[in-house]
Amino acid sequence: MTDRLLLQAGILRAKAEATARDIPFVEWLRGVRIEDQATQRVIPMEPWPHLIARAESWQQGHSEDILKARQEGISWLEACLSIWTGRRPTTNVLLLSHTEREAYELLRKCRFVAENHATPVAFRRTSLGMLELQGGGTILALPSTPNAGRGFTATLVIADEAAFHEHAADNYRAYYPTIADGGQLITSSTSAGP
Repeated sequence: MTDRLLLQAGILRAKAEATARDIPFVEWLRGVRIEDQATQRVIPMEPWPHLIARAESWQQGHSEDILKARQEGISWLEACLSIWTGRRPTTNVLLLSHTEREAYELLRKCRFVAENHATPVAFRRTSLGMLELQGGGTILALPSTPNAGRGFTATLVIADEAAFHEHAADNYRAYYPTIADGGQLITSSTSAGP
C-alpha cells in the first residue's frame, strides 16, 4: 500500500471511531449485553422504562441521587454510563463503593459491558481496580476510604450503595471540585434505614 492509501485508511478509521464515540447514550444502550446472574449467560439489557428515564437524564449530564431496590438494573446502567463516558479521550470515571470487593465488582460489570457490547470497546491497559480504554479515558474503582478520590480529577463520579459508605463525607469533599467544574455525580443506594 502506498503512504497515501495508508493515510486515507487512518483518517477513515479515526472518523469512524469519533462517530462511534458521539452516539447518544440511550442509543448506545441498544447494543449492551449484560450477564444474567442466575444463569451466567450473556443477555441483552432490558430497556425498562425506569432505566431509559435515568439514561436520558444522565445523557444530558444531570447528576442524581437514586434510592434503589435490588435487581432493578441500576448498577448495570451505572457500568454502561462509565464505559460510554470513558470511551472519550481525556475522560476519567471514578467508581466508589462500600468495600474494595464491591468496587471491583462494579468495575467487572464495566468490563463485561465493554467486551460484550455489539461494538466492543477495547482496552489499552487493565488491572484489578482500573480500566484504560483504547482511544479513551480511565475508569478507576475504589472502596470508600478517607482518601478515596483525592487527587483524581473525574469527569464522572459514581458512588454505588452510597448510604453504606463510612467515609462518604470525606469522599464528597475530595471529589466535589470535579463536580463543581461541570463533572457529573451519580449516587445510588438501597436503604440503610430511615
